[in-house]
Amino acid sequence: MTDPLRPPRARRRHTLALAALVTTVAALGATAAPAHAQPTAEAKQQAKAAFGRAEAAEKRKDWQTAITEYQAAYDALPHPDVLYNIAVDFERLEEYRDAATYYRRYLDEKDDAADRAKVEALIEKLRARPGVVSVITDDAGQAVQIDGEVRGRTPLEVKLAGKHEVAVKGTDGTWTRREIDVEYGEAKEVRVSLIAHDGTLIVGSNVAGAQVMVDDQVVGVTPFRGAVPAGAHTVEVSAPGWSTASRPVDVPAEGSTQATMNLVRPVGWTPPVQPVPETRFYIAVGGGGAITGDTGYLYEVLFGGRRGRVDFALGYGIGSASAAFVLETRVALATGNVRPYIGASALLGGTSMVLGNVGALVNLPRKDGARYQTGLYAQLGVGVARTSSSSGSTSDAASALVVPLIAGLQFSY
Repeated sequence: MTDPLRPPRARRRHTLALAALVTTVAALGATAAPAHAQPTAEAKQQAKAAFGRAEAAEKRKDWQTAITEYQAAYDALPHPDVLYNIAVDFERLEEYRDAATYYRRYLDEKDDAADRAKVEALIEKLRARPGVVSVITDDAGQAVQIDGEVRGRTPLEVKLAGKHEVAVKGTDGTWTRREIDVEYGEAKEVRVSLIAHDGTLIVGSNVAGAQVMVDDQVVGVTPFRGAVPAGAHTVEVSAPGWSTASRPVDVPAEGSTQATMNLVRPVGWTPPVQPVPETRFYIAVGGGGAITGDTGYLYEVLFGGRRGRVDFALGYGIGSASAAFVLETRVALATGNVRPYIGASALLGGTSMVLGNVGALVNLPRKDGARYQTGLYAQLGVGVARTSSSSGSTSDAASALVVPLIAGLQFSY
């Protein structure tokens, strides 16, 4: 007899022609909210190509490849009928929980689905599929009750669906009980140890670094491997921007259980918008002197702005030889409270200089909520100073290597 829950080969009611897929999705995009960009020609081409590869994979009964290609088509041009096709192929792989997840997504995204009642019924049938429950004890031959009815002795295998109580009678006559919930035809192992032991729980997911909780307690992130008390537990995996996945597990004493969780994006999810770097303005007052060269002491007042890692400043400098306008730019190598930087300066006046600079700005603590920031900076430069002089009808110019060192205060807002 044909299994009524297995998808027949002919059930492909939601397979769109390639051109129809692009036309339908483009029409939906044209009526979507203004915040959503229209699909590009490249996206349409990618969807058509992936859809064609998926259909080819189905013809050769390569269901896993078909799922991967349908997902690629959906990512390029989202359409709920593609989710239905993915669900059918998960059924063919007998991965009924994932099939139900995609049937649900299909209904969530297609408000006017004409087959809503049938798909809802199908989801419930998938949930109610029986799975093989294995009851195992350290010592074979222990009596087993299921929902108060004696069903045999360990090791015992029985097909069940839904919630049940499994009880195992120990050598001292006491019963050890476990609550189980069998869904989506998934096999379940109930290992009962009459002596308390820990087991190993292994949890993986398609999102690395997702948070893992066991019985509402955070135990780590995926991929996770750790010791937990033997027995029944509930594992929950979550990550920002993804749906939360939860399922029951039974950890055997001195054994291991592996749970692989599939997280999906919630309906309507969009990637977070990266914040635009804030522009800040500052005034800097510093002073120093030349380590080499004959420019002597130096003072500067700079007015500048910062956007992200880049600073630009215009100011005025006074040296022992002359005064000059100052142009300066810096690029921060780090953006914390300590900002090491590299940059360049130009002094335009009687004595002109072109310098390359290295330095650091150290921001001082500020009150919570305060906009202003005070910092200390120091920088070392190296460059060429050019001095021009005139006497009567002649003019002279001299160049020299100069290495100035400047330190000062910077106030930003």
